[in-house]
Amino acid sequence: HPKKTGPKPNYRRTDAAVREVSRYLFLAPEASPAVVAQKMRQTQFHISLRSVQRIIADYGLQKKTLRP
Repeated sequence: HPKKTGPKPNYRRTDAAVREVSRYLFLAPEASPAVVAQKMRQTQFHISLRSVQRIIADYGLQKKTLRP
């Protein structure tokens, strides 16, 4: 059996991980992705900084900059 091709499941970027990233950013909108990743690792989420950055980008969780 050759290895299956195609999209792999998001075993790191689970719904729970996405919810946690959203929650941290809701509670501390000024937190950087590095801070969010660090906080998540402290609560048993094995997630990389890059995964956090991808979640933020994919779900449009970036800080909105206000223009004067």
